[in-house]
This record gives sequence, structure tokens and C-alpha cells, in this order.
Amino acid sequence: MKVRKTIKEWEMETGIKIKHPTGFGKSNNKNYTWKYTEEQFRRRARKSFIVCKTEKALEFLKG
Repeated sequence: MKVRKTIKEWEMETGIKIKHPTGFGKSNNKNYTWKYTEEQFRRRARKSFIVCKTEKALEFLKG
């Protein structure tokens, strides 16, 4: 079973901060309540405006 987490939960785990969620579709509050798998979050974060706070964040995005 794949683990699903909200954007905020993924941000805390990976060290990535989503500044503008363009890769997640419409920019609204539902983006922050929906849950995403790790693969979905990685794919959508790459298409969004993000800030990588740690080296761990860069490693996460590399896959």
C-alpha cells in the first residue's frame, strides 16, 4: 500500500517548500487537503515553484 500525505506533510519530511503549486493544478485550498503519494508529490513538485531547504530535498527531487 502506498503512503499518501498532504503537501504540508511531504514538505516537513523532504525539506521542500512549495511556494506556488502550479504543478498541482488549480491553486486553491483543496491542494493542501488532498493526499498524494510520494511519486505524485515528486512529479508535481518539479512543475511548481519550490524552495529546497536542505541537501535531502535535492536528493528527493533527483529520485
